[in-house]
Amino acid sequence: MAVFKQIWNSRSTREKRIIILGLLVAVIYVVINFVFDPVYAKFNQNKRDLQTNQTLLKRYERMLQNAEKTHQKLQEITSMQSGIQNILLTGATSDLANAELQGIVKNLAQRENITFTQIKPQKTTEVNGYTEISLSIPFTGNIQQIQAFLYELDSAERLISIKSMEIKRNRRRNQEDLRIDMDVAAYIRSTVSHEDKDAKNTKGKEN
Repeated sequence: MAVFKQIWNSRSTREKRIIILGLLVAVIYVVINFVFDPVYAKFNQNKRDLQTNQTLLKRYERMLQNAEKTHQKLQEITSMQSGIQNILLTGATSDLANAELQGIVKNLAQRENITFTQIKPQKTTEVNGYTEISLSIPFTGNIQQIQAFLYELDSAERLISIKSMEIKRNRRRNQEDLRIDMDVAAYIRSTVSHEDKDAKNTKGKEN
């Protein structure tokens, strides 16, 4: 320290000012480049992620509203004989339709590099003369992949509705991917008509 003090004292007032000014510039440079810039960049990234998340959620809300209208749409298209098969699954049975829906969903997901952790077929239900084929398809993906996949489902040749979707943040650090739990459904003509059901119910009562 004594050596540095001696060197410092040997400098003129002008040289001391120049050295101090240089040190201040160096400190400001370090603060801007290694403290302020990373914090500001992170803030901007979080802001963009928030805006994108809000856009995604709004789109999902619209799709849920559309899903609520699906049953009404099915009632309307019941009276339309021409072209109805183009939006229904072609499988003649629930098992065949289930396999067909899995193939469609996998193909749409592969376009966006999405891989399902597993696919769980759900219980079929009867809706206005149609059989609803449902799948649970959990997966992970970033916001852009999810948006693109939702668009693929919405514009698919077959009528595919999203029954539910839950978005979860990935617990791992430095991971931009989100965890998605989604249930989708498509439809086939019911293999049992209303008349057949009534007949079965009547026989059951008689027995």
